[in-house]
Amino acid sequence: MNNHAKRLVRELEALGFRRDHDARTSGRAYVHPNQPDQVIKVFDHMSDTTITAAKRKANKIADTGWSGPRMPSSIKERARIKKASAKAKREAEAKAREERAQAKEAEYIKRRVAEETARKRREIENLMRPGYGR
Repeated sequence: MNNHAKRLVRELEALGFRRDHDARTSGRAYVHPNQPDQVIKVFDHMSDTTITAAKRKANKIADTGWSGPRMPSSIKERARIKKASAKAKREAEAKAREERAQAKEAEYIKRRVAEETARKRREIENLMRPGYGR
């Protein structure tokens, strides 16, 4: 299941939709108590436009007073939205990569300090042994 479909499932569940396990359809079927005869089907590889249409239908069924997200009206707008989401994803990945690098650096420093402390302790213990260094 792609991320668009996963987000749609989370939104449907947040709106009060429940999965209909008895439905004999391919994909997943969700129903709402307001209109049990209306079924929203979620398939594994739905496009972004199909997801938006399903969200609009879900908001209408759930009677939230909001008609849901609007459909992008032009190819340029769709491309802009896609580019913005890709940029946000890249920035999040870069931030996570930086945090991992900082954590590894801190672990390295901690390990080096522990090794240096152990080395100094062994050196002092060796110096305290009788007959060492003669």
